[in-house]
Amino acid sequence: MGTCACAGFEDSFEQFLECCSASKGVDADAEAVDQNGQISFYLKGRPEALQRPLWLMAASMNAGDEPIHLEGDDWIPRQGRRRAGDGGDGSSCYDLIVVAVQEAILGGPVRLPRVNSNGGELPPRHCNELLAAFLEHLGQDYRVVTLLSRGAMVLLVFAWRFGPPLHDIETAAENTGLAHVFPNKGGLLAKLEVGGTSLCFVAAHLAAHSDHVQRRNADVTEILSGTKVSGMELDAPSYCHHSFFFGDLNYRLELRPEMRTSPREARETDELLEDDADVDLILQLIDAGDFQSLLQYDQLHVEMAAGRVLHGFSSALPTWPPTYRVLKGERGFHFDTKRVPSYCDRVLRRSLPGCQQQLQLRSFHAAPEVCTSDHKPISSTWTFMAAPVFQIPTSPATKGAWLRLSSICCRGVCEEGPIQLRCRSTPKVMEEVVVENTSNAGGNITWGGITLDLKVSKANLDAVHLLLELWSSAFLGVAALHCAVPLQSSAANRFEAPVICYGELRGHLSGFLTDVSPSRPIPVSSVGANGARKVGGDEIGITFAMTGSEELVAQIKAALSKSFGIPQSDIFVSVATQIPGQRRLQADDSDQTDFRIALSLSPGEASRVLAEMAGGVSVFDLKMEITDVAVETRAASVRTVRSDVTSTAATARVLAEDSDGSPSTNSSLAWCRRSYRQVTDLNITVPTETALEDFTHFVIYTASTLVEQSTPVEHLIFDATATVGGIGFIDDDLDPFEFGGNVTWQEPLDASRVQDYLLYFAEDAAGANRSSVGSIVPVGTNRILLAADIQQQAHDHLVIYTRSFLVEQTTPAFFALSDTHSIASDIVFEDLDLDYTDLGGNISWLFPVEAQQVTEYYIYLGDSPEPAKILGENGNFPWTGRSQLGVVPYYNSDLFVPSETPRNGYGYVLVYASSALAEQTTPAVHVIHDANASVSNVDFVGKDLDLEDLGGYVSWIEPTADLDRVMAYSVYLSLDAVGTGRSKIEQDVLVGSTQLLVPAETPRQTFTYFVVYTRSTLVEQSTPVSHVLFDTSALPRNLDFLDIDVDRNEMGGNLTWEAPSDPTHVVEYVIYLGENAYGKDRSLLGNVSESTFEFFVPLDTLIDNFTHLLVYSKSDLAEMTTPAALLIKDSVAEVDNITLFDRDLDKDEVGGEITWDPPTEERIVDKYRVFFQVDPAGSEKSQVDTDQPPGSLTVSFPEDTNITGMEYIGIFITAFGIEQQTPSVAPIVETISSVGFVAFTDKDLDNLQIGGTIYWGPPPEITYNQDYVVYYAQSATGDARLVAGVVPLGTNSLTIPLDTYHNQFTHFVVYTRSVAYEQTTPVGVEIYDHDGLVTNLYFSGLDESTAIKRSQSGDTDLDLNMIGGVLQWTLPSDTSGVLQYNVYLTFTSNPWDPYFRRDALELALSPTLTQATVPVGTSKLSGDGIEEVTCSFTAADTVRYFQWQRGGKELRF
Repeated sequence: MGTCACAGFEDSFEQFLECCSASKGVDADAEAVDQNGQISFYLKGRPEALQRPLWLMAASMNAGDEPIHLEGDDWIPRQGRRRAGDGGDGSSCYDLIVVAVQEAILGGPVRLPRVNSNGGELPPRHCNELLAAFLEHLGQDYRVVTLLSRGAMVLLVFAWRFGPPLHDIETAAENTGLAHVFPNKGGLLAKLEVGGTSLCFVAAHLAAHSDHVQRRNADVTEILSGTKVSGMELDAPSYCHHSFFFGDLNYRLELRPEMRTSPREARETDELLEDDADVDLILQLIDAGDFQSLLQYDQLHVEMAAGRVLHGFSSALPTWPPTYRVLKGERGFHFDTKRVPSYCDRVLRRSLPGCQQQLQLRSFHAAPEVCTSDHKPISSTWTFMAAPVFQIPTSPATKGAWLRLSSICCRGVCEEGPIQLRCRSTPKVMEEVVVENTSNAGGNITWGGITLDLKVSKANLDAVHLLLELWSSAFLGVAALHCAVPLQSSAANRFEAPVICYGELRGHLSGFLTDVSPSRPIPVSSVGANGARKVGGDEIGITFAMTGSEELVAQIKAALSKSFGIPQSDIFVSVATQIPGQRRLQADDSDQTDFRIALSLSPGEASRVLAEMAGGVSVFDLKMEITDVAVETRAASVRTVRSDVTSTAATARVLAEDSDGSPSTNSSLAWCRRSYRQVTDLNITVPTETALEDFTHFVIYTASTLVEQSTPVEHLIFDATATVGGIGFIDDDLDPFEFGGNVTWQEPLDASRVQDYLLYFAEDAAGANRSSVGSIVPVGTNRILLAADIQQQAHDHLVIYTRSFLVEQTTPAFFALSDTHSIASDIVFEDLDLDYTDLGGNISWLFPVEAQQVTEYYIYLGDSPEPAKILGENGNFPWTGRSQLGVVPYYNSDLFVPSETPRNGYGYVLVYASSALAEQTTPAVHVIHDANASVSNVDFVGKDLDLEDLGGYVSWIEPTADLDRVMAYSVYLSLDAVGTGRSKIEQDVLVGSTQLLVPAETPRQTFTYFVVYTRSTLVEQSTPVSHVLFDTSALPRNLDFLDIDVDRNEMGGNLTWEAPSDPTHVVEYVIYLGENAYGKDRSLLGNVSESTFEFFVPLDTLIDNFTHLLVYSKSDLAEMTTPAALLIKDSVAEVDNITLFDRDLDKDEVGGEITWDPPTEERIVDKYRVFFQVDPAGSEKSQVDTDQPPGSLTVSFPEDTNITGMEYIGIFITAFGIEQQTPSVAPIVETISSVGFVAFTDKDLDNLQIGGTIYWGPPPEITYNQDYVVYYAQSATGDARLVAGVVPLGTNSLTIPLDTYHNQFTHFVVYTRSVAYEQTTPVGVEIYDHDGLVTNLYFSGLDESTAIKRSQSGDTDLDLNMIGGVLQWTLPSDTSGVLQYNVYLTFTSNPWDPYFRRDALELALSPTLTQATVPVGTSKLSGDGIEEVTCSFTAADTVRYFQWQRGGKELRF
């Protein structure tokens, strides 16, 4: 046994008691007792509390290493007051509050002030901060029963001081943390008893993280196996009446692998991946409030269902969101989504067989307002009735019960070798029995039969359980059986119980459990000096069970007859164990066959036979062991005699049979007046009811054959009085005229002669017309539970008689009966499940007028107002004609009946009140009206024209009955007419409306029916009305389209189609372009009426990314989503390789041909039209030549065609009579072949004459050039031009001869010329006529012989025909071209005169000179000659100036 650990109390246990007791020495109700070195802790409490239902709270919190704050009532109510939902009235409290804390902070030591019940000051209480917080919260009326801590785990048990006494409190602990030593994880156990009921609390903190399921299971096993108490080898939950396993169990919510959208790797923490499917679905269910569905993902639920952990426990089911992992500091449920929200904090319970109904869950809460931890605390409340303290009888006269285990077999425990079956009981009323298995093969382990001798009466077997343990070299598991089971039938009762090993299901143990107790059993071992008790008469029947025979029944009877001298007709043998197939017993049957033998004997023979049988019986060579003996009366009128069966010389004789030989004829006095006994009779029984009268002594005389002695031996008579007192009885049978409940009384002051108590109902206080109730109660017990359903009849009193070993008293104690009549009334049930034969809704009723004894209400469906009990095959009386709906506590007056509860032909609602004793048999009754509100005539008009898509109106006719209970209608698609695999359409339709619009494009999937359900305020009906689904399809057929727009990426033309096979609901057709056949990124083209089956696609419609023409049928509901589609074939008529041959060499002018390659499919071409255009689209254009037919791929155009502003050549194709809008284009590549520049320098210095060389730069493009033509022109553009010369390609100059008169021409212009054309835009240069004429020429001197008057000269040669002197002149205005001056003498001034001649006089004079000297003696050659001065620019070029005067006139050429 562990110790009660409480920080600050290590020095002494007295300090601990000081903590636990509210006022030590003043209000002490706690004490410690040292028994065999074990310290047990007791809380005295209030014994009367054991008479009422007891309230228990089990609570848990993971504090998250933060101090606990207990303000408010959200988790544990202040002062321990029961909540209103638990029947709290402001003053009632929970009798026990058990708290488990994980990750707790105990805090330092503190001292709490305290006062006694009178307000006086008491010494302060020593405790730690955690305990102080709870004590302050619960107040002065709560005591600490135990505080057990390991590391950060704490288990506290508090008891209300007005609650029941507690005793046998034990604790234990087990660490499962790091290395199984560290106490961060593990379990704490506290076991205690309340009256005769044992309670076990295991507070656990198991391994964390989602993937550690097996580790948590192992922790549970380790905790249960390591926390053993009471000196037992079993874990406490295996033998305690009620056990709780609670705390932070850390089992998580997790999707099953097949439900995940993607696999998830195992991880060591609960941290989620962003795409984790678990948290998404779980949060959706939390948001929807569907907490029941969450449990299918609960690891604990899965593991328990598989039997891997805590088998036999059941979990209180939460009706609120998971308690982990919540955000600290926030009230309510707000989750940290880095972890999967989970129900880590749990409360589980387990009860021994037959005890499950004694412990009832009343509430299960989470505390969302507590926000100091990442867990929300939880609390559960329960009620139970404590059983009386069990006392093992010590009196040898107590009749023990005998139970027989047979055909024992274990399945599922796979263990080789010998397996022991150890049988023990709780409480211990038998010695442990150990047997070895008889076989172990094929997974089945079997044992022979076992007879168990229980030292307890049948009446108390309800409090006893058998523990059947399996052992090899180690403990394999234990199964528990309730000993009250075989009392329900005299036949063998088959049992099957799970074999559980520290919470894990190992297998199942089955067999038969039979009551083999004789009707009034006397163990053979008790036959001795005290003798066996017999009830006298002419015949005494002896019944006993035998083991060990293999012989036939007849042989057994023969052997018994021979051994004891008993006629075989007086021996009756029957087989106690079942023979397979109901066959007769064979000689080779098992040596474990049981027989039951009845002997009809006289009283004397009975004494002899019992004595001889004490050592067993030999039948042939086999030893028959006598296992039990019973003696019963066969003649009830014969008075009882007492006989010592151990005296072989003793004989029995009935005294009353010999009245004629008695000295007295007064039979009432014969026994004491003259009653002769055999010399061997050493005792005599005084008949009961013998009047004492005035007698004071017994006297015994010896008598001879002659005379009786005169001096007797005397014995003073003591008249014993033993009547009970203080009878208390509260009728817990709630039916009228029926009783049941606990009867208590005070035992007589002197009970030494009392053997037992007998209880009766009687018509008066004296016991008139009494009727026995209950069983015989042995002395030492002052209470009995009377079974329910005891009929009152005419009885008004309960009477209790004491009885000695001899006789029952005649004057009873009495108690006036008060019948508790607690029947509910005014049942109301409106069936809101609208299916016929199904029920659902709220049942309510009014409380009975007398409701003090009511603990709960049982609600049933019944086939009559008062269903009956009938005799079953096994001898019990089961109820017939009713089916339970539920149970509610006494403070509730309604029960919710889930929808779809089968009516099963029942016609009534029955409400039975129940007390702590039993459920009443006379119910309150309500006639069921089974609502049947189904719609009719469901119809559907489908207007979604797509195949596999639905849309339209579902309509129906409203129910003709129970329409007032219909709230709405729900419409579904279904796989069949009964709603299998259904899928809801839109929202519910409120009652009053009889149609629902099914949205267009609702996927049909594999559904074949519409089903319509009515819905009440409770639920939707489960049996719908259906309509076969007809999927309307109106897909246009045979689409056709010819693209007559021959532009690339453009289309146009007439689209045609055929009507759908079912055009009934088509109102129009809508035409689109789509990027695929299903309408991706579609673009509307237009629509036509339902009677039109063509659509003209406008020309120039851009195709872009579109690939299909789509035609959708449209109803008045919607346009279909699945179109008829036609792949677009773009009729492209584009020419290629547009080439311009421009032979007009001018800029902005062309002349020549344009050629092109035809389209791939020229057959669609009507004609070509060629244009010069401003842009590719041809917004401004000028046609070239005429229209060209197919096959003609050239147009010609003249030179000088002006293309100013035009940038492109466009070729438009006309197809199908329509000219395309987007031409094939090519940029205009104009041939511009003008020379680059023109230069001319006049080297002829004569006025009006020119001469020199014209130079020009070659053109950049000479492809089409043939030569150059140089013109004289009157402008730079070539006006009035005159050819100066033609120069071949490759020569870039032309020489103009000297003395060329330029006349009216002002420019030289140069034209390039192709083979056909000469350009019209020349490049020119202005003619600059260089005038190099000197002026003011004179020569001094006069020739007297001529008629010409010369200017005054300086001729100094005075000879005739000889001159000499100085020739002078003025320089030309432009001397840039003057190279030199040459002076000649000429014979005439006319240079064209055939006799013109000149002789050089002076050559190469500097161009800067203005005079020359004519040497004296220069011959004149002619008298008519003139003096000439020539300005020479170059050696080749001469400028002549002729000047003379004739007749006074100056002539100049």
